[in-house]
Amino acid sequence: MPRIPKSQAAKKQIERQKVSERREAAIKEYQDQLTAGLTKPSIPKLAQQHGIPEHTLRCLLNPGHHSIDEFNARKQKIPKAQEEVLVQWCMELSSCHLPLDHGNLLQYATTVLQTTHLGEKLSPRWVDRFLTRHQDRLG
Repeated sequence: MPRIPKSQAAKKQIERQKVSERREAAIKEYQDQLTAGLTKPSIPKLAQQHGIPEHTLRCLLNPGHHSIDEFNARKQKIPKAQEEVLVQWCMELSSCHLPLDHGNLLQYATTVLQTTHLGEKLSPRWVDRFLTRHQDRLG
């Protein structure tokens, strides 16, 4: 079965995910080395090993710092937990062989949003961004 080519937005999302995984791996290795207690880990070496800028790693290790992923997650109108409900709903539609209509998805998402944020609305472009974010599962 031929694969559907990924859009530029999907490719960027995959690359951001890879960078995020490298950051998390560097942080975990730093913390593991600290708990082992042998010597203080070298931030420049860890940054180079994981292919991330040294300044970025230093900022991430700062206890008061939040990653760009956390920052972007806070900007979303619908939290991840509620987006997961929407993904499950889309998958249920698919399992019943019902088409995923953008209008219905927008209406259902707005209903979910209204449970926590009365009067808030979603733009029609929200559906496209949602589908791009969850392309791997909704493909």
